[in-house]
Amino acid sequence: MPSITTPLERVADAIHPDSTSTIRDKINALSSFSQSLHDVSIDQAQSVFENIPLGSFYMLFGIAEGSDEEEELNKVLCQVIRKLLDPFTYDMIAADDNNMTFLVQGLNHFSSDIRYLSLIQVEKCLNSTPQTIDQVAHSNVFSFLLATIAFQQTQTAAKAVDIATKIGVKVPEVLFSQNASILRNLLETNETVRFRVYELIVRVAGSSTRAFELGETSGLLNGFINEVQSTDTLVALNAIEILRQIAVTSAGLSFLEKSNLLEHLATSLDTGDDNDTAVMLTKSATFLFFGQLAQNEEIEFGPIEQKYHYLEKLESFLDKDDTNKEILTAVIGSIGLVGSNEQGLRLLHNTPLLNKFMEMFSTTAGDIKAEFLQSLTKLMGVRTEDPAVEQMTRQVYDSMDGRPTTLDNLIQTAKQPVENIRVAAFACMKSIASHMWGRREMVRNEHILGYLVDRTVEHTLEGQRWKFNIAETLTTADDAQETLGDHYRILRNYVRQGPYYRPTEPAAALESA
Repeated sequence: MPSITTPLERVADAIHPDSTSTIRDKINALSSFSQSLHDVSIDQAQSVFENIPLGSFYMLFGIAEGSDEEEELNKVLCQVIRKLLDPFTYDMIAADDNNMTFLVQGLNHFSSDIRYLSLIQVEKCLNSTPQTIDQVAHSNVFSFLLATIAFQQTQTAAKAVDIATKIGVKVPEVLFSQNASILRNLLETNETVRFRVYELIVRVAGSSTRAFELGETSGLLNGFINEVQSTDTLVALNAIEILRQIAVTSAGLSFLEKSNLLEHLATSLDTGDDNDTAVMLTKSATFLFFGQLAQNEEIEFGPIEQKYHYLEKLESFLDKDDTNKEILTAVIGSIGLVGSNEQGLRLLHNTPLLNKFMEMFSTTAGDIKAEFLQSLTKLMGVRTEDPAVEQMTRQVYDSMDGRPTTLDNLIQTAKQPVENIRVAAFACMKSIASHMWGRREMVRNEHILGYLVDRTVEHTLEGQRWKFNIAETLTTADDAQETLGDHYRILRNYVRQGPYYRPTEPAAALESA
Protein backbone atom coordinates (compact mmCIF):
# COMPACT_ATOMS: atom_id res chain seq x y z
CA MET A 1 0.00 0.00 0.00
CA PRO A 2 1.52 3.39 -0.97
CA SER A 3 2.49 5.70 1.88
CA ILE A 4 0.47 8.85 2.54
CA THR A 5 2.71 11.79 1.83
CA THR A 6 0.70 14.95 1.15
CA PRO A 7 -1.15 17.05 3.75
CA LEU A 8 -4.36 16.62 1.71
CA GLU A 9 -4.05 12.83 1.73
CA ARG A 10 -3.27 12.80 5.44
CA VAL A 11 -6.27 14.97 6.31
CA ALA A 12 -8.54 12.95 4.02
CA ASP A 13 -7.52 9.80 5.80
CA ALA A 14 -7.81 11.34 9.29
CA ILE A 15 -11.34 12.73 8.88
CA HIS A 16 -12.83 9.92 6.81
CA PRO A 17 -16.02 8.62 8.50
CA ASP A 18 -14.45 5.16 8.82
CA SER A 19 -11.19 6.49 10.20
CA THR A 20 -9.98 5.22 13.56
CA SER A 21 -7.76 8.27 14.13
CA THR A 22 -8.04 10.05 17.46
CA ILE A 23 -9.17 13.66 17.91
CA ARG A 24 -5.52 14.60 18.37
CA ASP A 25 -4.63 12.88 15.09
CA LYS A 26 -7.36 14.84 13.33
CA ILE A 27 -6.17 18.13 14.85
CA ASN A 28 -2.58 17.44 13.77
CA ALA A 29 -3.61 16.48 10.24
CA LEU A 30 -5.85 19.55 9.91
CA SER A 31 -3.11 21.85 11.27
CA SER A 32 -0.61 20.50 8.77
CA PHE A 33 -3.14 20.90 5.97
CA SER A 34 -3.98 24.47 7.03
CA GLN A 35 -0.30 25.41 6.96
CA SER A 36 -0.07 24.13 3.39
CA LEU A 37 -2.87 26.43 2.19
CA HIS A 38 -1.70 29.79 0.86
CA ASP A 39 -3.75 32.16 -1.33
CA VAL A 40 -6.05 29.35 -2.42
CA SER A 41 -7.59 29.77 -5.88
CA ILE A 42 -11.06 28.58 -6.82
CA ASP A 43 -9.57 25.76 -8.90
CA GLN A 44 -7.43 24.64 -5.98
CA ALA A 45 -10.35 24.76 -3.56
CA GLN A 46 -12.60 22.82 -5.92
CA SER A 47 -9.85 20.23 -6.36
CA VAL A 48 -9.80 19.79 -2.57
CA PHE A 49 -13.59 19.49 -2.43
CA GLU A 50 -13.47 16.75 -5.07
CA ASN A 51 -11.39 14.72 -2.61
CA ILE A 52 -13.04 15.93 0.60
CA PRO A 53 -16.54 17.42 0.28
CA LEU A 54 -17.01 20.65 2.25
CA GLY A 55 -19.66 18.90 4.30
CA SER A 56 -17.06 16.45 5.60
CA PHE A 57 -15.23 19.33 7.28
CA TYR A 58 -18.43 20.77 8.76
CA MET A 59 -19.48 17.34 10.10
CA LEU A 60 -16.42 17.35 12.38
CA PHE A 61 -17.87 20.17 14.45
CA GLY A 62 -19.25 18.61 17.59
CA ILE A 63 -17.36 15.30 17.54
CA ALA A 64 -15.18 16.51 20.42
CA GLU A 65 -17.97 18.25 22.31
CA GLY A 66 -17.26 18.47 26.01
CA SER A 67 -13.65 17.36 25.67
CA ASP A 68 -10.51 19.39 26.37
CA GLU A 69 -9.71 19.30 22.66
CA GLU A 70 -13.02 20.72 21.42
CA GLU A 71 -11.92 24.36 21.16
CA GLU A 72 -8.63 23.47 19.46
CA LEU A 73 -10.42 21.28 16.91
CA ASN A 74 -12.99 23.99 16.16
CA LYS A 75 -10.27 26.60 15.64
CA VAL A 76 -8.25 24.58 13.18
CA LEU A 77 -11.37 23.47 11.32
CA CYS A 78 -12.45 27.09 10.96
CA GLN A 79 -8.99 28.02 9.67
CA VAL A 80 -9.14 25.34 7.01
CA ILE A 81 -12.71 26.08 5.90
CA ARG A 82 -12.06 29.84 5.82
CA LYS A 83 -9.01 29.41 3.59
CA LEU A 84 -10.85 27.04 1.25
CA LEU A 85 -13.89 29.33 0.97
CA ASP A 86 -11.85 32.49 0.65
CA PRO A 87 -11.94 32.62 -3.19
CA PHE A 88 -15.68 32.01 -3.33
CA THR A 89 -18.10 34.94 -3.55
CA TYR A 90 -21.25 35.09 -1.45
CA ASP A 91 -23.35 34.35 -4.54
CA MET A 92 -21.33 31.20 -5.20
CA ILE A 93 -21.79 30.04 -1.61
CA ALA A 94 -25.51 30.90 -1.60
CA ALA A 95 -26.07 28.91 -4.81
CA ASP A 96 -25.58 25.66 -2.88
CA ASP A 97 -28.36 24.81 -0.41
CA ASN A 98 -26.02 22.69 1.70
CA ASN A 99 -23.58 25.58 2.03
CA MET A 100 -26.38 27.91 3.13
CA THR A 101 -27.53 25.34 5.68
CA PHE A 102 -24.02 25.24 7.14
CA LEU A 103 -23.82 29.06 7.08
CA VAL A 104 -27.09 29.51 8.96
CA GLN A 105 -26.18 26.82 11.46
CA GLY A 106 -22.88 28.63 12.03
CA LEU A 107 -24.69 31.89 12.72
CA ASN A 108 -26.56 30.12 15.52
CA HIS A 109 -23.62 28.16 16.92
CA PHE A 110 -22.41 28.66 20.51
CA SER A 111 -18.74 28.56 19.41
CA SER A 112 -17.29 32.01 18.69
CA ASP A 113 -14.91 30.54 16.09
CA ILE A 114 -17.69 28.83 14.15
CA ARG A 115 -20.00 31.82 14.32
CA TYR A 116 -17.21 34.17 13.22
CA LEU A 117 -16.53 31.88 10.26
CA SER A 118 -20.13 32.27 9.12
CA LEU A 119 -19.96 36.04 9.62
CA ILE A 120 -16.95 36.20 7.29
CA GLN A 121 -18.98 34.46 4.59
CA VAL A 122 -21.96 36.81 5.09
CA GLU A 123 -19.61 39.81 4.88
CA LYS A 124 -18.74 38.80 1.33
CA CYS A 125 -22.18 39.94 0.16
CA LEU A 126 -20.94 43.53 0.56
CA ASN A 127 -18.67 42.95 -2.45
CA SER A 128 -21.57 41.65 -4.52
CA THR A 129 -24.30 43.46 -6.45
CA PRO A 130 -26.95 45.67 -4.79
CA GLN A 131 -29.45 42.90 -5.58
CA THR A 132 -27.43 40.38 -3.55
CA ILE A 133 -27.13 42.80 -0.62
CA ASP A 134 -30.88 43.39 -0.77
CA GLN A 135 -31.53 39.63 -0.80
CA VAL A 136 -29.37 39.14 2.28
CA ALA A 137 -31.04 42.07 4.02
CA HIS A 138 -34.47 40.54 3.51
CA SER A 139 -33.46 36.97 4.42
CA ASN A 140 -33.26 35.12 7.71
CA VAL A 141 -29.47 35.51 7.45
CA PHE A 142 -29.85 39.18 8.40
CA SER A 143 -32.07 38.32 11.35
CA PHE A 144 -29.46 35.87 12.65
CA LEU A 145 -26.81 38.52 12.02
CA LEU A 146 -28.69 40.94 14.27
CA ALA A 147 -29.11 38.26 16.93
CA THR A 148 -25.32 37.82 16.99
CA ILE A 149 -25.02 41.39 18.31
CA ALA A 150 -25.93 39.86 21.67
CA PHE A 151 -23.19 37.22 21.43
CA GLN A 152 -21.03 37.07 24.54
CA GLN A 153 -17.69 37.19 22.73
CA THR A 154 -16.81 40.81 21.94
CA GLN A 155 -14.92 40.30 18.67
CA THR A 156 -17.74 38.23 17.17
CA ALA A 157 -20.42 40.69 18.31
CA ALA A 158 -18.40 43.64 16.97
CA LYS A 159 -18.06 41.92 13.59
CA ALA A 160 -21.84 41.42 13.51
CA VAL A 161 -22.40 45.11 14.30
CA ASP A 162 -20.00 46.13 11.54
CA ILE A 163 -21.58 43.91 8.87
CA ALA A 164 -25.13 44.83 9.91
CA THR A 165 -24.15 48.50 9.76
CA LYS A 166 -22.77 48.22 6.23
CA ILE A 167 -25.87 46.37 5.05
CA GLY A 168 -28.11 48.83 6.90
CA VAL A 169 -26.43 51.78 5.20
CA LYS A 170 -27.34 50.21 1.84
CA VAL A 171 -30.86 49.15 2.88
CA PRO A 172 -31.83 51.27 5.94
CA GLU A 173 -35.52 50.32 5.87
CA VAL A 174 -34.68 46.70 6.62
CA LEU A 175 -33.16 47.85 9.90
CA PHE A 176 -35.58 50.53 11.05
CA SER A 177 -38.82 49.06 9.69
CA GLN A 178 -38.67 45.32 9.15
CA ASN A 179 -36.36 44.44 12.04
CA ALA A 180 -37.25 47.21 14.51
CA SER A 181 -38.83 44.66 16.89
CA ILE A 182 -35.63 42.60 16.99
CA LEU A 183 -33.63 45.72 17.81
CA ARG A 184 -36.07 46.68 20.57
CA ASN A 185 -35.72 43.24 22.11
CA LEU A 186 -31.96 43.48 21.93
CA LEU A 187 -32.09 46.86 23.68
CA GLU A 188 -33.68 45.12 26.66
CA THR A 189 -30.94 42.48 26.95
CA ASN A 190 -28.23 44.19 29.01
CA GLU A 191 -26.16 47.38 29.01
CA THR A 192 -23.37 45.96 26.84
CA VAL A 193 -25.74 44.78 24.14
CA ARG A 194 -27.76 47.98 24.38
CA PHE A 195 -24.76 50.10 23.42
CA ARG A 196 -23.88 47.75 20.59
CA VAL A 197 -27.39 48.30 19.22
CA TYR A 198 -27.09 52.06 19.68
CA GLU A 199 -23.78 52.01 17.82
CA LEU A 200 -25.49 50.17 14.97
CA ILE A 201 -28.54 52.41 14.68
CA VAL A 202 -26.53 55.60 15.14
CA ARG A 203 -24.01 54.66 12.44
CA VAL A 204 -26.78 53.73 10.00
CA ALA A 205 -28.97 56.71 10.88
CA GLY A 206 -26.05 59.05 10.39
CA SER A 207 -25.20 57.68 6.96
CA SER A 208 -27.80 59.64 4.96
CA THR A 209 -30.80 61.91 5.34
CA ARG A 210 -33.16 59.11 4.32
CA ALA A 211 -31.64 56.67 6.81
CA PHE A 212 -31.89 59.24 9.55
CA GLU A 213 -35.53 59.97 8.84
CA LEU A 214 -36.31 56.25 8.96
CA GLY A 215 -34.45 55.93 12.26
CA GLU A 216 -36.22 58.91 13.73
CA THR A 217 -39.63 57.61 12.61
CA SER A 218 -38.93 54.21 14.17
CA GLY A 219 -38.49 55.78 17.59
CA LEU A 220 -35.31 53.78 18.15
CA LEU A 221 -33.27 56.94 18.58
CA ASN A 222 -35.39 58.17 21.49
CA GLY A 223 -33.79 55.75 23.91
CA PHE A 224 -30.41 57.00 22.88
CA ILE A 225 -31.40 60.55 23.81
CA ASN A 226 -32.23 59.36 27.31
CA GLU A 227 -28.83 57.67 27.56
CA VAL A 228 -27.02 60.94 26.77
CA GLN A 229 -29.00 62.70 29.49
CA SER A 230 -28.57 59.85 31.99
CA THR A 231 -27.34 60.57 35.51
CA ASP A 232 -25.35 57.33 35.32
CA THR A 233 -21.87 58.53 34.38
CA LEU A 234 -20.77 55.43 32.50
CA VAL A 235 -24.01 55.33 30.52
CA ALA A 236 -23.70 59.02 29.61
CA LEU A 237 -20.03 58.67 28.63
CA ASN A 238 -20.77 55.74 26.33
CA ALA A 239 -23.64 57.68 24.77
CA ILE A 240 -21.49 60.78 24.18
CA GLU A 241 -18.91 58.58 22.47
CA ILE A 242 -21.58 57.24 20.12
CA LEU A 243 -22.93 60.77 19.70
CA ARG A 244 -19.75 61.75 17.86
CA GLN A 245 -20.64 59.27 15.13
CA ILE A 246 -24.10 60.65 14.49
CA ALA A 247 -22.93 64.25 14.29
CA VAL A 248 -20.89 63.73 11.12
CA THR A 249 -23.85 64.22 8.75
CA SER A 250 -26.18 67.16 8.27
CA ALA A 251 -29.12 64.90 9.10
CA GLY A 252 -27.45 63.70 12.28
CA LEU A 253 -26.56 67.22 13.33
CA SER A 254 -30.13 68.30 12.64
CA PHE A 255 -31.36 65.54 14.95
CA LEU A 256 -29.00 66.65 17.71
CA GLU A 257 -30.41 70.15 17.40
CA LYS A 258 -34.06 69.07 17.26
CA SER A 259 -33.64 66.74 20.20
CA ASN A 260 -31.92 69.51 22.22
CA LEU A 261 -28.94 67.24 22.78
CA LEU A 262 -26.44 69.92 21.75
CA GLU A 263 -28.07 72.37 24.13
CA HIS A 264 -28.06 69.76 26.89
CA LEU A 265 -24.33 69.11 26.41
CA ALA A 266 -23.44 72.79 26.16
CA THR A 267 -25.44 73.61 29.28
CA SER A 268 -23.91 70.74 31.22
CA LEU A 269 -20.54 72.50 30.98
CA ASP A 270 -21.88 75.29 33.22
CA THR A 271 -23.14 73.14 36.10
CA GLY A 272 -21.85 70.69 38.67
CA ASP A 273 -18.83 70.37 40.94
CA ASP A 274 -15.80 70.05 38.68
CA ASN A 275 -13.96 68.08 41.34
CA ASP A 276 -16.65 65.43 41.38
CA THR A 277 -15.33 62.47 39.38
CA ALA A 278 -18.59 61.95 37.48
CA VAL A 279 -18.79 65.63 36.53
CA MET A 280 -15.12 65.74 35.59
CA LEU A 281 -15.41 62.73 33.27
CA THR A 282 -18.61 63.95 31.63
CA LYS A 283 -17.31 67.48 31.03
CA SER A 284 -14.03 66.18 29.63
CA ALA A 285 -15.93 63.96 27.19
CA THR A 286 -18.18 66.89 26.24
CA PHE A 287 -15.23 69.16 25.50
CA LEU A 288 -13.79 66.41 23.30
CA PHE A 289 -17.15 66.05 21.54
CA PHE A 290 -17.45 69.75 20.67
CA GLY A 291 -13.78 69.89 19.68
CA GLN A 292 -14.18 67.00 17.27
CA LEU A 293 -17.38 68.56 15.96
CA ALA A 294 -15.40 71.71 15.13
CA GLN A 295 -12.56 69.65 13.65
CA ASN A 296 -14.93 68.10 11.09
CA GLU A 297 -14.58 70.32 8.01
CA GLU A 298 -17.91 69.03 6.66
CA ILE A 299 -19.70 70.80 9.52
CA GLU A 300 -20.11 74.57 9.72
CA PHE A 301 -19.14 75.13 13.32
CA GLY A 302 -19.61 78.93 13.31
CA PRO A 303 -23.40 78.84 13.85
CA ILE A 304 -22.98 76.26 16.63
CA GLU A 305 -20.42 78.45 18.37
CA GLN A 306 -22.65 81.51 18.03
CA LYS A 307 -25.69 79.71 19.43
CA TYR A 308 -24.00 78.01 22.37
CA HIS A 309 -21.10 80.45 22.96
CA TYR A 310 -18.67 77.58 23.09
CA LEU A 311 -15.51 79.71 22.94
CA GLU A 312 -16.72 81.69 25.93
CA LYS A 313 -17.25 78.46 27.85
CA LEU A 314 -13.69 77.37 27.04
CA GLU A 315 -12.36 80.75 28.17
CA SER A 316 -14.25 80.56 31.46
CA PHE A 317 -12.41 77.37 32.37
CA LEU A 318 -9.05 78.93 31.50
CA ASP A 319 -9.92 81.90 33.72
CA LYS A 320 -10.51 79.74 36.80
CA ASP A 321 -7.54 79.34 39.12
CA ASP A 322 -8.82 76.03 40.46
CA THR A 323 -9.88 74.25 37.25
CA ASN A 324 -9.57 70.49 37.65
CA LYS A 325 -6.44 69.25 35.84
CA GLU A 326 -8.36 66.66 33.80
CA ILE A 327 -10.89 69.25 32.67
CA LEU A 328 -8.14 71.77 31.91
CA THR A 329 -6.42 69.14 29.75
CA ALA A 330 -9.69 68.57 27.86
CA VAL A 331 -10.20 72.33 27.41
CA ILE A 332 -6.69 72.80 26.00
CA GLY A 333 -7.18 69.85 23.68
CA SER A 334 -10.56 71.13 22.52
CA ILE A 335 -9.05 74.52 21.63
CA GLY A 336 -6.52 72.71 19.46
CA LEU A 337 -9.26 70.73 17.73
CA VAL A 338 -11.35 73.87 17.12
CA GLY A 339 -8.39 75.64 15.54
CA SER A 340 -7.18 72.67 13.52
CA ASN A 341 -8.80 73.86 10.27
CA GLU A 342 -9.30 77.16 8.52
CA GLN A 343 -12.82 77.92 9.74
CA GLY A 344 -11.88 77.15 13.33
CA LEU A 345 -8.68 79.18 13.23
CA ARG A 346 -10.67 82.14 11.92
CA LEU A 347 -13.09 81.75 14.83
CA LEU A 348 -10.22 81.74 17.34
CA HIS A 349 -8.23 84.56 15.73
CA ASN A 350 -7.90 87.69 17.89
CA THR A 351 -10.32 86.36 20.52
CA PRO A 352 -9.89 86.79 24.28
CA LEU A 353 -9.81 82.97 24.42
CA LEU A 354 -6.72 82.71 22.23
CA ASN A 355 -5.04 85.56 24.11
CA LYS A 356 -5.67 83.81 27.43
CA PHE A 357 -4.52 80.52 25.95
CA MET A 358 -1.19 82.00 24.84
CA GLU A 359 -0.74 83.77 28.17
CA MET A 360 -1.20 80.50 30.07
CA PHE A 361 1.13 78.65 27.71
CA SER A 362 4.05 80.87 28.66
CA THR A 363 3.66 80.09 32.38
CA THR A 364 3.00 76.33 32.39
CA ALA A 365 5.31 73.34 32.63
CA GLY A 366 5.21 69.54 32.68
CA ASP A 367 2.31 67.55 31.27
CA ILE A 368 0.11 70.62 30.82
CA LYS A 369 2.88 72.25 28.78
CA ALA A 370 2.82 69.22 26.49
CA GLU A 371 -0.94 69.61 26.03
CA PHE A 372 -0.48 73.27 25.09
CA LEU A 373 2.23 72.36 22.58
CA GLN A 374 0.04 69.68 20.97
CA SER A 375 -2.77 72.20 20.51
CA LEU A 376 -0.37 74.84 19.19
CA THR A 377 0.83 72.21 16.71
CA LYS A 378 -2.74 71.94 15.41
CA LEU A 379 -3.21 75.72 15.20
CA MET A 380 0.03 76.23 13.31
CA GLY A 381 -0.59 73.12 11.22
CA VAL A 382 -3.40 74.80 9.26
CA ARG A 383 -2.26 75.33 5.69
CA THR A 384 -4.19 77.11 2.92
CA GLU A 385 -3.46 79.27 -0.09
CA ASP A 386 -5.03 82.24 1.72
CA PRO A 387 -2.29 84.67 2.87
CA ALA A 388 -4.57 85.88 5.67
CA VAL A 389 -4.70 82.39 7.19
CA GLU A 390 -0.93 82.03 6.80
CA GLN A 391 -0.60 85.28 8.72
CA MET A 392 -2.84 83.88 11.47
CA THR A 393 -0.55 80.86 11.91
CA ARG A 394 2.42 83.23 12.01
CA GLN A 395 0.73 85.29 14.73
CA VAL A 396 0.22 82.15 16.80
CA TYR A 397 3.94 81.46 16.50
CA ASP A 398 4.83 85.04 17.41
CA SER A 399 2.56 84.82 20.46
CA MET A 400 4.59 81.89 21.81
CA ASP A 401 7.22 84.57 22.52
CA GLY A 402 10.07 82.25 23.50
CA ARG A 403 13.32 83.44 25.03
CA PRO A 404 15.78 83.96 23.45
CA THR A 405 13.62 82.63 20.61
CA THR A 406 10.69 80.24 20.35
CA LEU A 407 12.75 77.80 18.29
CA ASP A 408 15.49 77.77 20.93
CA ASN A 409 12.85 77.05 23.56
CA LEU A 410 11.48 74.18 21.52
CA ILE A 411 14.96 72.70 21.11
CA GLN A 412 15.49 72.80 24.88
CA THR A 413 12.07 71.20 25.42
CA ALA A 414 12.89 68.47 22.91
CA LYS A 415 15.99 67.62 24.94
CA GLN A 416 14.00 66.97 28.11
CA PRO A 417 13.81 63.38 29.38
CA VAL A 418 9.98 63.20 29.50
CA GLU A 419 8.79 61.56 26.28
CA ASN A 420 5.37 63.19 25.84
CA ILE A 421 6.85 66.68 26.29
CA ARG A 422 9.66 65.96 23.84
CA VAL A 423 7.24 64.60 21.22
CA ALA A 424 5.02 67.65 21.61
CA ALA A 425 7.99 69.96 20.98
CA PHE A 426 9.05 67.99 17.90
CA ALA A 427 5.48 68.06 16.54
CA CYS A 428 5.36 71.82 17.04
CA MET A 429 8.62 72.25 15.12
CA LYS A 430 7.24 70.18 12.26
CA SER A 431 4.15 72.41 12.02
CA ILE A 432 6.39 75.48 11.92
CA ALA A 433 8.52 73.88 9.18
CA SER A 434 5.41 73.37 7.02
CA HIS A 435 5.09 77.14 6.42
CA MET A 436 7.30 79.42 4.36
CA TRP A 437 7.49 81.87 7.26
CA GLY A 438 8.52 78.96 9.49
CA ARG A 439 11.27 77.85 7.14
CA ARG A 440 12.58 81.40 7.01
CA GLU A 441 12.59 81.55 10.82
CA MET A 442 14.59 78.33 10.93
CA VAL A 443 17.14 79.63 8.44
CA ARG A 444 17.59 82.74 10.61
CA ASN A 445 18.08 80.66 13.75
CA GLU A 446 21.70 79.58 14.20
CA HIS A 447 20.86 76.57 16.35
CA ILE A 448 17.91 74.64 14.99
CA LEU A 449 19.20 73.50 11.61
CA GLY A 450 22.47 72.37 13.17
CA TYR A 451 20.50 70.56 15.88
CA LEU A 452 18.38 68.74 13.29
CA VAL A 453 21.33 67.31 11.33
CA ASP A 454 23.52 66.58 14.37
CA ARG A 455 23.15 62.82 14.85
CA THR A 456 25.10 62.80 18.13
CA VAL A 457 22.52 64.65 20.23
CA GLU A 458 19.52 62.34 19.87
CA HIS A 459 19.73 58.70 20.90
CA THR A 460 16.10 57.55 20.99
CA LEU A 461 14.45 56.08 17.90
CA GLU A 462 11.40 58.29 18.45
CA GLY A 463 13.51 61.44 18.55
CA GLN A 464 15.48 60.38 15.47
CA ARG A 465 12.24 59.79 13.57
CA TRP A 466 10.91 63.21 14.52
CA LYS A 467 14.09 65.04 13.55
CA PHE A 468 14.04 63.22 10.22
CA ASN A 469 10.36 64.14 9.65
CA ILE A 470 11.09 67.80 10.35
CA ALA A 471 14.05 67.81 7.96
CA GLU A 472 11.97 66.05 5.33
CA THR A 473 9.20 68.64 5.74
CA LEU A 474 11.74 71.39 5.17
CA THR A 475 13.35 69.86 2.10
CA THR A 476 10.18 68.74 0.30
CA ALA A 477 8.57 72.20 0.33
CA ASP A 478 8.14 73.82 -3.08
CA ASP A 479 10.33 76.74 -2.02
CA ALA A 480 12.91 74.58 -0.23
CA GLN A 481 15.99 75.34 -2.34
CA GLU A 482 15.28 79.04 -2.50
CA THR A 483 14.34 79.45 1.16
CA LEU A 484 16.92 77.14 2.72
CA GLY A 485 19.80 78.32 0.56
CA ASP A 486 23.12 76.67 1.48
CA HIS A 487 21.35 74.61 4.15
CA TYR A 488 19.31 72.75 1.53
CA ARG A 489 22.18 70.49 0.40
CA ILE A 490 23.07 69.52 3.97
CA LEU A 491 19.46 68.78 4.89
CA ARG A 492 18.87 66.83 1.66
CA ASN A 493 21.91 64.69 2.37
CA TYR A 494 20.63 64.09 5.91
CA VAL A 495 17.21 63.02 4.58
CA ARG A 496 18.79 60.83 1.92
CA GLN A 497 20.75 58.96 4.60
CA GLY A 498 17.58 58.19 6.56
CA PRO A 499 16.59 58.73 10.20
CA TYR A 500 18.89 56.10 11.76
CA TYR A 501 22.07 56.57 9.74
CA ARG A 502 25.34 56.20 11.62
CA PRO A 503 28.68 56.96 9.88
CA THR A 504 31.22 54.14 9.96
CA GLU A 505 34.14 54.62 12.31
CA PRO A 506 36.76 55.13 9.53
CA ALA A 507 34.51 57.67 7.87
CA ALA A 508 33.88 59.41 11.16
CA ALA A 509 37.60 59.47 11.91
CA LEU A 510 38.30 60.89 8.45
CA GLU A 511 35.71 63.62 8.95
CA SER A 512 37.26 64.61 12.28
CA ALA A 513 40.84 64.51 10.98
